[in-house]
Formats: sequence, structure tokens, C-alpha cells
Amino acid sequence: MPAHVFNLGAWEPDKAAIEIDGVVDALNCVPGASGYAPFGALVTVTDALDAYPRGAVQLRDDSDAVFQYCGDAAKLYRNVSDAWTDASVSGGYSTAAGDAWEFAKWRNTIIATNYTDNPQTLTLGGTTFADLTSALTFKHVAVIRDFVVAGYTDDNTDGEVPWRVRWCAFQDPTDWTVDPSTLADFEDLPQRKIQRIFGGEYGIIFQDESITRMTFVGAPLVFQFDEIVPGLGLLAPGAAVRANDIIFFLSPRGFYALANGSQVQPIGLDKVDDFVLQDLDRSNLHRISAAADPENQRVFFCYPGTGSVDGVPNKIVCFDYGRGRWSHIDQVCELLWEASGAAVTLEGLDSIYPDIDAMPISMDSPTLIGGQRTLAGFFSDYKSGFFNGAARTATIVTREYMFDGDRRTRVGGFRPMVEGDAVSLTARIGTRSDIAQPVVWSELKTPRTGGRVVCRTNGRYHRIELNVSGDWSKAFGILVDKRDVGSGGRRG
Repeated sequence: MPAHVFNLGAWEPDKAAIEIDGVVDALNCVPGASGYAPFGALVTVTDALDAYPRGAVQLRDDSDAVFQYCGDAAKLYRNVSDAWTDASVSGGYSTAAGDAWEFAKWRNTIIATNYTDNPQTLTLGGTTFADLTSALTFKHVAVIRDFVVAGYTDDNTDGEVPWRVRWCAFQDPTDWTVDPSTLADFEDLPQRKIQRIFGGEYGIIFQDESITRMTFVGAPLVFQFDEIVPGLGLLAPGAAVRANDIIFFLSPRGFYALANGSQVQPIGLDKVDDFVLQDLDRSNLHRISAAADPENQRVFFCYPGTGSVDGVPNKIVCFDYGRGRWSHIDQVCELLWEASGAAVTLEGLDSIYPDIDAMPISMDSPTLIGGQRTLAGFFSDYKSGFFNGAARTATIVTREYMFDGDRRTRVGGFRPMVEGDAVSLTARIGTRSDIAQPVVWSELKTPRTGGRVVCRTNGRYHRIELNVSGDWSKAFGILVDKRDVGSGGRRG
């Protein structure tokens, strides 16, 4: 055979490993322009919450100032120079197990809801939340045109109604009394419980078995409700994220993308759906979170999977929607969200990093001076930070090659194609002669001068594992020279 570069293609674990373009594994990296690119370690920059986060949001006020808020079971916090400062009402809150905080921006205020307590409001820049209303509580909230819209409601008249959508009076989120003159009203959807509402010019309502579009039409109906995707819903409230005008979500049947409020396409079918749905801890679906990386065309879903302790999320899957490719990351992360660094004073920096010389990021990092939103996360210590640390050690495993048809072959070496200034790499090759047999791996080796990894294997099927760390930028292929492949002898 001539020298050939085997590209590190798409990670699609739902498919067989034999003779299909792509890779068997793409761990702790992200899809890149050529193969795969590094994914940074999570570096925390804030102090800790009292308990694990139940929701977080970044908003801008009318003057373009940035504000960050989050909540745990008992408190709502605001970020002051990367210190999470209690902003709760007197007495705090009693968020129920399995519930979370959701946030929405109404003009120059934030609205927060956890279903148990009265919905909360705060003028951006203010110090203490207050009750928005005592007329009802609700699990989900969004702003659609001139209305604050609630989903999965509970009030003194009808009690808990999981399928109810209710909206406030026109331009008045403090008034929820149903009245044709103010346009405040509600709608009971025909399907089951509401899982999430996305707002804007129109609304998208996710239930567990349906997706409905909510469109303003004026009096007397106020809103028109059209079921756009019957039979397909959202697996958990946190399992959806909007990037531009596309909502990416995990349903009980796998991953989908909803574009322009009407067009649904599967994005995980025959790729990662089976892998994730089988790995997922279904007793802790409420711990799933999702966030977009605004700097790149990627979305991330964090969930509790195999090896999770007490339901704490420990797995992340990444979908690069520009390239239509996936990867996954082993990472304990209490919550994913989108944030930019809040401007930190030297005094505030000293409280976060007592030893400035040991800081894992530079003093001029955008996460310290404020700037573009990026992917953020809360670590297991309940501190928030960014995935901008040293590159994680990536493990990339090729699919299995048959170098000489159905014949057994010997492989004497190969060259990993990895770019970077200070790449640290080990590699090994796995072989088998029958797909019913387990893969037998050679020992891990470092490349010799010139980049060649020497090995001695004999089999019909061959896969190669790369472990890449250090200052690397692209891992895109495996070069196998014809001189490194020879007859393996017998055909059987």
C-alpha cells in the first residue's frame, strides 16, 4: 500500500468500529477545522456558593453594564468582583429537591423563579431581590414581546397545573389577574407537563411530549398556540440551549435542533444518541445543564453519567454545529452557563488567588477584566470559572483499519499528525483478528525523533490510540507508510 494519512474524522460511538470513517473515541477535546482541538481545564475565578448552583445567568442593563446572578436552594446571589454576594429576600428561599432557578430579563430588571417561593424581581444593579407577585408561583419563565410568560403554574384558585401557560398584563409583570382589558390570561395545553419556555418575538414551549409555538395575535385571543412537533419533547428542563435562532435539545429519543421556531432536525441519530441515553443517570435528570460557547459554533450538554457520585454531573458532550461533529469530556461540573469575566480589582483578585504567582491564568485574561461571553461552569467546590486552563489530555482512538483486504497484516509503526509548539504525546495500537474478540493493545510509547511510533503488531483489524497533552493545537491524522505494513502470514 502507498503511504496514507488516515484522517481523524467524526466521533460517532453509536456506529460499529470496523471500516467506517471516523474515530472510536474523542475524549477531552473539541471538533476542530482539522480533526480535533484542545479543550481547556476548568479554572475557577469566583468564591463559593453555600450549596450547589440551581441556575445562573448573565445580563446587561440599558447602559450595557454586565451583571451576573445565580441561586442555590436557599439563596439568590449577585456577583460583586467575583464574590457571590447574598441578594435574597429576608428569610431566603426553600427550593424543593429536583427544582431549579430560572431567570428572565424584563426591561431593566431580572425576574427569578423556583416554583416554591414567590417569583422574585430586582432592578439590575440593585442589591436585594423582592417579591414580584404573590398571585402564583411557576417553574418556567420567559419574556415574549410585551409579556412575562409563566409555565407550570400553581395558584390559590386552581392549584398546580403542569400544562398551563399564563401571562401577565400588557407591559406589567406585577399584574396577573385574568382580565380582557389588560390582556392577562392563560392557556391550558393539551399535552403533559411544561419543561421549558424560550421567549423573544414568539415563544417556544417544550413539554415532555410536544413542542408548541406561541404567537402574539392581539385581543381577544392574545396568543395563538400551534403544536409544531407532536410526540417529541424535552427530556429535562436543563437539557436545552439556544444559540442564535437555533434551540438544541435532548429529547427522550435523542438530540435535535429546532431552527426558526418550526424546523426540527435530528443531530445525534446514529451518532451519539444511544451512547448518551444509555450512559445517563435517569434518576437525576434535573441535574442536566446546557450552554452555548458564543465564541465558537458549539453547544455543550452536561449530565450525570456512569461513575457519577450522588447525581453530580460528570460528563459533557460537545456538538460543533458548524461542522456537525461531536466530542465528549470527562468533567465534574455542577452547572454549565454562559458568562464573561466580571472586572476584578486587585483586592478582589487577592481573595480569589492568595498567591498571585501561582495564578493559573494571566493578569490580562478577558475573564478578569470582563468581555465576551464564553462557556463557564461551576466546579464541585461551588465556585464558578472558565474552561481556559491548560489543555486537557485528549484521548483520540481511530476506527479499525484492514490494511490488506481480509488478510492479516503486521504493522511496524505509524506517525501521529499533531501540531503544536510543545506537544506531549503517547500512542499505542490495538489489534484483533475477529470482531468477536476483544482488542489487544500494545504498550504506550512516545514517538522517536521524527515523530514515528514504533510497534510490532499482527492482526486483521487495527486501531490506534493517541494521548495528546501540552501545547498542542490540532490533531488530525495518522500517517502509515507502506514500509510499515507487511504480510501477517496466515489468512485465518
